[in-house]
Amino acid sequence: MPEKRNWKEYNEHLIRRGEILFSLDFLEKWDEEIEEMNRGK
Repeated sequence: MPEKRNWKEYNEHLIRRGEILFSLDFLEKWDEEIEEMNRGK
């Protein structure tokens, strides 16, 4: 029995799901953290 999955639609679904799971919260303090890590160099 051949599978009738729409692979293009399925792939788009996975991409959207990944976008939701990938948090960009780390970017909020990025500059401060870089400055702190480079202090004294």
